[in-house]
Amino acid sequence: EGSDVFYNKRIATILPFENNSWLIGTQDGELYHFEADQFYLIENPLSDFLKNYKLNKGIRLENGTYVFGTILQGIVETNGNLQILRKINQESGLQNNTVLSLYENQYGNLWVGMDKGIDLIEFGGNLSFFNDVNGQLGTVYSAVQKDDYFYVGTNQGVYYIKEKNSLNKNSNPQFQLLEGSEGQVWQLKIIDGQLFCGHNAGTFIIEGNRIRKESSFTGG
Repeated sequence: EGSDVFYNKRIATILPFENNSWLIGTQDGELYHFEADQFYLIENPLSDFLKNYKLNKGIRLENGTYVFGTILQGIVETNGNLQILRKINQESGLQNNTVLSLYENQYGNLWVGMDKGIDLIEFGGNLSFFNDVNGQLGTVYSAVQKDDYFYVGTNQGVYYIKEKNSLNKNSNPQFQLLEGSEGQVWQLKIIDGQLFCGHNAGTFIIEGNRIRKESSFTGG
């Protein structure tokens, strides 16, 4: 009773949800919460994402998080409240964006079957993968994390991300060039609590998203 909301729709996944209820997703990307014999439509950023990229598969992992596979944009991981934690697609390492199957093994890692090949995602690992497919960063010479910033020194300058954990949460982190750092960077190093940048143009100190020159001797 009440399931006529799914008339002419294809159901992609039915998953256990909070308080012994159920989460139902259609291939159109609609999400419903089924509780006490009632179907409640869920509208949030996750449902918007699934509508745009077409939900195809879903799985609830042992740790309580959810992973949804799409036809057009790989997978998206959420917490138990369906808030998006990260997106993983072809740009960030999958062989293909069309996800056909999902399976969690006994180690908490996720097998992803796609139109092209099979991939293994190690959710429990300590490594994150970032592929600079557009060549934005250039050649990386040094990297360091300080406070809420993650810095990368390259042959083009210093790039940074504001949130220190954004590499784990986002498949396409948006690095920004630190203004005034343009040129060859050789080393980034924290000394006595200060972040130093060794550069072709001299030696600099970086504080947040600002940089100042301390020495003009070249090749610092």
